[in-house]
Amino acid sequence: MNRHVFASLLLGLLSSAAIAQESQQLSADELRARITGSTMEFKSKIDTPVRWTNNPNGTTRIRVTHDRGKGMSHDGLAPGTWSLSTDGTYCLTENWDVVHGGPQHWCAPVIVGSDGSMSLRHGQAMIEIHQ
Repeated sequence: MNRHVFASLLLGLLSSAAIAQESQQLSADELRARITGSTMEFKSKIDTPVRWTNNPNGTTRIRVTHDRGKGMSHDGLAPGTWSLSTDGTYCLTENWDVVHGGPQHWCAPVIVGSDGSMSLRHGQAMIEIHQ
């Protein structure tokens, strides 16, 4: 096995172990209570802020703010729906128009830190959950 591949696998396992040690388990009802009404926020691959709030009825509006420089910006908005499974997996359906890449659906486990903070890992992005 290539040394670089082995090192990458080892680093991934160590990172997973660190997350597991730093996290705590919450019941599905506790997670749902904390996620309902919370705001999710992260920076996209191109350093663009993305934000949405988890409405109690399972709906949301995803906002992407594109900075055009010189104090000008443009917001992209998409309606969406969110859900939380009994095993703590958060799912989001983003109903973007074709210009913004079309609809997307993704799921990620909720990570609860030892300090009670919550986040999701979606691809390369770490999504912060603000209550």
